[in-house]
Amino acid sequence: MDEIYGLRKKIDIVDREINKLLDIRMATVREIVEYKKKHDKVIRDLPREKEILDKVGKYRDIFREIIRFSIKYQNEFLMADRNKGITSKKIGIVGYGKMGRLFSEILEADHEISVFDIREIETSSKIKVCKNLNELIKNAEYILVATPLNKTPIVLEEIKNEIIENSSQEKIVFDIATLKDKVISILKKYPSNTKVCSIHPLFGNDIQFTEDKNIIVIPIENREKECEKVIKLLKPYGFNMFMSSREIHNMAISYTIGIPYFIAVTYSEALIRKNIREISKYGGISYQYFVNYLENIVLKDEPDFIAELINNKLVEEAIKEMIEIMDNRYNIFDISHLTDLKNKWI
Repeated sequence: MDEIYGLRKKIDIVDREINKLLDIRMATVREIVEYKKKHDKVIRDLPREKEILDKVGKYRDIFREIIRFSIKYQNEFLMADRNKGITSKKIGIVGYGKMGRLFSEILEADHEISVFDIREIETSSKIKVCKNLNELIKNAEYILVATPLNKTPIVLEEIKNEIIENSSQEKIVFDIATLKDKVISILKKYPSNTKVCSIHPLFGNDIQFTEDKNIIVIPIENREKECEKVIKLLKPYGFNMFMSSREIHNMAISYTIGIPYFIAVTYSEALIRKNIREISKYGGISYQYFVNYLENIVLKDEPDFIAELINNKLVEEAIKEMIEIMDNRYNIFDISHLTDLKNKWI
């Protein structure tokens, strides 16, 4: 027993030295981020990260975590500096699922956050939990709807009716739904004392930092300027925000999210029918990539979201186009076609 105690004391001494060295490293990181801010440099330096990982041999995983922590630290430092002078707003978030929780965590340091969800929820002490939707609407200047995709139109309709009946104060209402046709048709009917906008964050709730994460802003027809307040609210957090029409957004989402989800779900069904456990023994790198996408992205979403996405009219049309390409235009496995496709892609 004394022997292992002595060995553990040695480990404790080494750990203290590691801790001191990490403090020195982070102090140097602070100087580096000051330099980057002064010279308008980006946080990530991928060649430098690779250079570090190539040097450390078997400790690559440990140093990968150190680099990840360093990036997070640099972004938090820049965020704190960027957020000076932000005027606190009263922000109501409807829906406290993955994305509702994420946005509340991003915004709560600078703003007064209230939330409402039909489920029982727990939040930090700074966040107010409203008893009902009306209470949230009454107290909020900004209302973010972060409910499941199939519920968002219903919630937007309820908010609209409540504002028309009981609120004379200006409100800013926006949603984060992936599909926009239904929500925009409702937002168009909001009264003039309410500013409306629709956004689509191109990230999930597991982001480590907000810097350079893309948010698409889809303005409502004839109410384009009303998105300015939403952009002004979110821009200080480092998001890369860009405008898009509803038509282009919907088409792009059909191909970048809808079709990949459809293929993944179809493929998973085929694997299950053929005994996935047995097949997995033969899977190489390409199989592992696909299964990783299936397990860690697609199947982590709620079934109602996946169903709403895949059954969307535009996604169905995109799937039909794929089938048409395979059936009618050419033999997709023809070597000359594949060579041409590869050249065009590159």
